[in-house]
Amino acid sequence: MGNVGQCLAAGIVSGTDVMLSLGIDQSTYAFKPGPPYTRGYDHCGLFKDDFDWSSLDAGYLARIGAMGDGKVKDKPSHVRECKR
Repeated sequence: MGNVGQCLAAGIVSGTDVMLSLGIDQSTYAFKPGPPYTRGYDHCGLFKDDFDWSSLDAGYLARIGAMGDGKVKDKPSHVRECKR
């Protein structure tokens, strides 16, 4: 599944839903209710990036993978809305 983290914006879900959010269909372990898990690269619709990334040094932007064709890449636009 890769990197995972708990989505605190989604609220508490049943133990079964916690298990399913980890990609597990069946388990003898009884999962407790809690926040669901998401992939590490999940884009939450509640997160808003207002930072002007072009204000940073081009060398740094290249090291973190934010440069493409000599300019700052566009910010991701494929956000989804989280359940509250």
